Amino acid sequence: MVEQTPNLKLDLDAGTDYYNIGKFNGNFQKIDTFASTIGGEVDDFLQQLSLRYTKEEIDAFLANKVNKKQSITSGDISDVLARSSGFYDVHPTVTGMPFAAWWYISVVSNSSGSQSILASLHNVANNVDLYCMNIVNGAIGTWRKLVTAEPPQEYSMPFGSGFSEAGASKYWRTQDGIVHVKIKSKSTIAYGSGATIATLPEGFRPRRQESSLAKYDVSGANNYLAQINIGFCPKLRGNWK
Repeated sequence: MVEQTPNLKLDLDAGTDYYNIGKFNGNFQKIDTFASTIGGEVDDFLQQLSLRYTKEEIDAFLANKVNKKQSITSGDISDVLARSSGFYDVHPTVTGMPFAAWWYISVVSNSSGSQSILASLHNVANNVDLYCMNIVNGAIGTWRKLVTAEPPQEYSMPFGSGFSEAGASKYWRTQDGIVHVKIKSKSTIAYGSGATIATLPEGFRPRRQESSLAKYDVSGANNYLAQINIGFCPKLRGNWK
């Protein structure tokens, strides 16, 4: 007996069956007949709907059901614990947000009562910051800033006295707060230890001294190993032997 699908009764081949063009075309005929039938039923439904309601009434109904937003105007964001999934406007006076501002938030709840909340600023030009927080079994988590697709701004390296750029030398901070330094320099200073290669501005300095290995040469020959120290003071110093 040929096995068939439960709804459209399409014939299913076994793994050992040979290809049958008649069976193949028959399945497509069933699909085409179903599409014609359901298309007519949808047309009838839309026609009946248009006789009872105006286009404006239908649009208003859909907007209310699909895009409806509610407002949270006071209290703490933990108020969402008593709310179902949906979209909300959050007033600047509401506490528990990343900072005081007008927010859009999207709340997604699961069957266990836990929620995921996605927040974005609104009425702020060109702002793409997104924050996320999870509420699990009533325990409210912390807001986490999500990395966006905006590229970080790069800055030219502020070289110290006697040093200049010999290649692409930049520093930048990623959206998650990590500072990157890329440096290739040349110097008129005699090689030694402790020379200040560059000075990072405030906001790009490490909390403690960081060190990185580097390579240097003298007059284009003889590669040597060097150590660059990035201190919180905030100079980049080179130690070479």
